[in-house]
Amino acid sequence: MLASKADLDRIRAELAAFDTDRIHDDYELLPSGDDDDAEEVEWLLGDQLPAFVDGALDAGGEMLLVRDGGR
Repeated sequence: MLASKADLDRIRAELAAFDTDRIHDDYELLPSGDDDDAEEVEWLLGDQLPAFVDGALDAGGEMLLVRDGGR
């Protein structure tokens, strides 16, 4: 998925509003259905993805998001 600057602004706002504690509360919604992946998902959504979005916005570019079908 190609995220334009406008998309990245919306993604940044959505990630900032996301309560990462919900990942642990509702871990059965994760693809694996167990709490073992909750820490990794929290790290990804709480730290990594926001940093990537900020980096793309700071560079004035867009962001190509690729989902690994294995996870």
